[in-house]
Amino acid sequence: DGKRKGAGSFSRIVLCRAVADVISIKWAILLIGVCFLALWAATGSICPMVAFTGFPCPGCGLTRAGLLALSLDFPGAWKMNPFIFPIGALILIWCVYRYIFFRKPPVWFTRCAAAVLTGLVLFYVWRMICCFPGEAPMNYYADHLLRGFLFSGNEAGWFPVPVLTGGESYETGKGGGCGSPQKIGKQGINMEGKWWGKT
Repeated sequence: DGKRKGAGSFSRIVLCRAVADVISIKWAILLIGVCFLALWAATGSICPMVAFTGFPCPGCGLTRAGLLALSLDFPGAWKMNPFIFPIGALILIWCVYRYIFFRKPPVWFTRCAAAVLTGLVLFYVWRMICCFPGEAPMNYYADHLLRGFLFSGNEAGWFPVPVLTGGESYETGKGGGCGSPQKIGKQGINMEGKWWGKT
């Protein structure tokens, strides 16, 4: 009975600490949530970089990779963004130190986090060079806000975007940069075509 009471008390302490953390940043969470909803309503994406420029950011694919990992589709998560695994491990380690050990993570944790962040950026650069445009998340989205602001009422204009516009899904017949054919959705568009030209 004593062990059960001790475990129950410890669980309540962890839960109270987690709730207190959420309450302390509730306005930040609310603001981020509102911004994400606004971006989603305007562009169909919650990524600010995608919404404003049409290009994927280094973190694109992490949310989908996380959902795939939670559904135990680890190959799919790896394909979407392999950095979901080291980032998930870092989050788990941070939670252990925060809610079980009740102290800050050691110095090595900060160094590991910096290494993972650097790797994420370098992986993004490599992906943009070798795999863009291609399969999700390395798509280009035509209906971004910057294009709408600069060329309102102009189909393409003299701006470095492809002539092809979004529409029904189709396949180019060529590799999407990572060895598989491109399948372009309603928003994503094929990057092949003339640049700096009008339709």
